Amino acid sequence: MAVSVRGGAGGTGARLEDLHATARTLAHTADELGEIIGDCLAAGAQDALEAASAVVAPVTWARVGVLRGAFAAGTAGLALELRATAAGLSAAARGYEAAEALAERVLDEALTGIGAVAGHAARTLLPFAVATAAPVVVAAGGVWAGAEGFDRVHNSVLRAFGARPVCDTAGVLERAVEDVGRRVLTTVERAAFAHPGAARALIEYVLPGAVSGFLGLPPGIPAGDLAPWPHDSVSLTRLLAGAAHSLGLLLPTGVSVERRPLTGTAGPGPRTAAEVFDRELEAHRGRANGRVRVDRVLGPDGVERAVVYVPATTDWAARGGRNGTDLTTNVETVAGSDSAMREAVRRALEGAGFRPGSEVMFVGYSQGGIVAGSLAADPAFRRRYRVRGLFTAGSPISDFDIPAGTRVLSVEHADDLVPNLDGGTNPDRSHWTTVTVDRAHAPGESPGSGHDGAGYRRSIDALERAHNRELADFMRDTDDFRGPVTGSQEYEAVRR
Repeated sequence: MAVSVRGGAGGTGARLEDLHATARTLAHTADELGEIIGDCLAAGAQDALEAASAVVAPVTWARVGVLRGAFAAGTAGLALELRATAAGLSAAARGYEAAEALAERVLDEALTGIGAVAGHAARTLLPFAVATAAPVVVAAGGVWAGAEGFDRVHNSVLRAFGARPVCDTAGVLERAVEDVGRRVLTTVERAAFAHPGAARALIEYVLPGAVSGFLGLPPGIPAGDLAPWPHDSVSLTRLLAGAAHSLGLLLPTGVSVERRPLTGTAGPGPRTAAEVFDRELEAHRGRANGRVRVDRVLGPDGVERAVVYVPATTDWAARGGRNGTDLTTNVETVAGSDSAMREAVRRALEGAGFRPGSEVMFVGYSQGGIVAGSLAADPAFRRRYRVRGLFTAGSPISDFDIPAGTRVLSVEHADDLVPNLDGGTNPDRSHWTTVTVDRAHAPGESPGSGHDGAGYRRSIDALERAHNRELADFMRDTDDFRGPVTGSQEYEAVRR
């Protein structure tokens, strides 16, 4: 099992933060040295006894002046060196950041430009494609209709002679088309999961550019957050959601959040990362509708804190039913809107009796991580609760601006497409660590097995047994949330 790490205490972002912090410290020290020089020179000018000594002991007075001047000059030189070093450190950090931003911009413009060209080409060729495809569709319909007619005639003859109808030419054709469709989808699925990095670039840059090109917009038009055309994965999701709404799909609904009975609510809480993730899987495993679980944990300092387990997707239907853990919740949350499960988490914390200012740690897998990440980045939610920790697995959360006060650990599989569906990589920051596991594949696994919850549980357990530093650091930093559980409650979001 190969492991790669992005961000955290040893990441590039943390080192750049250290450079900036060191530069500020050196500049502040230089300022203090300047104040010392000023105080030293002012003391000599204001000291009456020293002024009188110029008459009584002129030689000594002159020596004191020379020494004071030498001290001031030497200190001034040191202050200048500190300032120069601070400026050099700041310039180096800013230079690296600028180079990284330039590389990102070049990639953005290049891939978006490719998508725009493809979109313009598709718009131009669409009439010809329709004109070419129309006869093929008509001919295919004719063949299928002819097959149905042949079946009816052939089977009528068989019935007339007392035989059982056996001819199903139309059905054979239909099943053949379905089989081809399944094979194409499987091939696309395998390619997407085999190359999630390419899928990430496609979602973040190429597809938005293609949609803009198809709409007739020339490449390079600035796209702010309120632009009506897509310019990144978030705005693309909003566009897709709007298109789905026009078809009566993925429609937002009213939601009622209902408390569900839960047995065994008190006792020892999970101590290992694998045990924590086990409890996360229990929030949705085997259920048509997942439930938010809130554990009240007694820390070693006597303070009770909340551990919130947010469930994964349980319903992939595009037309909403009663389940809150559905595809609509995914789209709403990724698009930056409120969602059924965000409301469920808020109501669950209130129902569990946690007051404003309470400390919260989130655990989320897949959709659960999306919902948890969106709340951890939500200023309104953070004004009410102190989000101290966020533990996600297989969740696309790179678009959420989670501040430094929250310790984040994201575990991802290298062959899992889902964490790449937001089109980006998690930021390289000192408080946010992403551990990517290149897991071993079992023979005959399906393309989507990289997103399997049980597989993530095995990877987390393997990281723990291998004494992975990043996982151990996160567990240490959030140890306050793993004391005895004094009570637990579960809440379910039901669409109306």
